[in-house]
Amino acid sequence: MKKICLPALIALSILACTKKNTDKPPVTTSTNITGTWVVNADTLRMIQNGVLKETDAFTGNPLQLFNYRFDADGTVIYISQSDTTQKASGTYSVKNNIITFFHPAQPDEEAYSQNATIKQHTSNSLVIYFDDTSTSGTITEEDTEVVYMTK
Repeated sequence: MKKICLPALIALSILACTKKNTDKPPVTTSTNITGTWVVNADTLRMIQNGVLKETDAFTGNPLQLFNYRFDADGTVIYISQSDTTQKASGTYSVKNNIITFFHPAQPDEEAYSQNATIKQHTSNSLVIYFDDTSTSGTITEEDTEVVYMTK
């Protein structure tokens, strides 16, 4: 009996001391990203058939950057930093750190939706990661984009 009790006691002690990793990223909802976010940087990588074709980094150039205004009703408005009268809009929804944008049809473009991941969100910082893959004929293109914003 003593031979069984000692190993059982040791095993129980080890199991009682193990630490479970229960850290989960904070869940972001539509209501807690509302407001106007200023884009400070936007980086883009384009890969075609596994080969890096282009890398762009837009920082500090208001001619190339748009701010995001997330309204509580699910509307998102993209406002040009160089000309605030230039605006485009769509809708958005957020669930489990995934943000889905819906862009309505434009005269030269069909309607489409786009998913992105909220990589960081604090009261004054928002980082959104886009990862889109498309195929046309024999070309497969993967575009990854990271948008860095502050309130």
